[in-house]
Amino acid sequence: MIWLTWRQHRLEAVGGAILLIVVVGLVGGLIATAQPLLEHIRQVCPSVDDSCGRATMAFDNQFGLAQQVLYLAFLVMPVLSGLFIGAPLLAREFEQGTDQLVWTQGITRVRWLVIKLAVLGGATVIVAGVLAITGQMGSSSRPGISYNQWFAFDNEGPEFAAYALFSFALGVAAGAAIGRSVPAMAVVLVGFVGARAAIGLFARRNFLPPVQADVSNGLIQGHGQAWLLGSQYPVDLQGNVIGWAKFQQTVSACINPADGPKGPPLAQIESCWHEHGVKLVQSIQPADRFPLFQGIETMIFVIAAIALLGFAVWLVRRRA
Repeated sequence: MIWLTWRQHRLEAVGGAILLIVVVGLVGGLIATAQPLLEHIRQVCPSVDDSCGRATMAFDNQFGLAQQVLYLAFLVMPVLSGLFIGAPLLAREFEQGTDQLVWTQGITRVRWLVIKLAVLGGATVIVAGVLAITGQMGSSSRPGISYNQWFAFDNEGPEFAAYALFSFALGVAAGAAIGRSVPAMAVVLVGFVGARAAIGLFARRNFLPPVQADVSNGLIQGHGQAWLLGSQYPVDLQGNVIGWAKFQQTVSACINPADGPKGPPLAQIESCWHEHGVKLVQSIQPADRFPLFQGIETMIFVIAAIALLGFAVWLVRRRA
């Protein structure tokens, strides 16, 4: 069965190997080329003059476009396993009628399918895992002043491999249900994009309740590279949202106090706001939640992939 799987899917295997080599080579070349400028940025940042800003701008001008292209490529790559491996896996057999020959041999149809799923699914996870490590290296090869781990969430870590496994499983299930390769590929494309969008845009930010960070002094302190959710808004000291009109009154009172025409120093404005019972907050997901969020999203897509593969096996068992 392993030899037969190789014979049937050797083109996909060669294509995956080429993709892996090209991506690793491109990211490695980008990292090596950018190292001198990154080292210069580390030396001049932070600085009292504008040398840090000039160096960071030079980096973005030279490597910004390449990193954006790689980011988009990493967003797309997980769906390829479902389009070109998962969807044709069963649909092609049904279209060509070869399932009638394969399933009348000495091996049961379920064992035949389970072996193929184990080999191809395992290979998909391995390749995606290497790509995830490559994506993490590429994402981190940016100036620290302009890098936030949340921006690269989809391109690194175990959830990247989970995306590829989910895409593969969705293709297998669609092929088993529809029995035609092209419609199954369309289901993979729509289903994968829809699932990723739903999780990334709506569910991920609520894996855990957001934290209210006090930004009255203009900074988010103690939370590292936090994920900023929405806009800043005023609350009272108990955390209840207040109107902007009341907040503007407090701002005016602190800038133009009754005992003098000059407002307090900037460092004292925060304490003045607090004396009036208001503060400015920002909803965030703290940086230390990043690994947990990766784990949660990985489990969501792994469980979905297992369910889809189980559905495909059930359909094959029922097929006459």
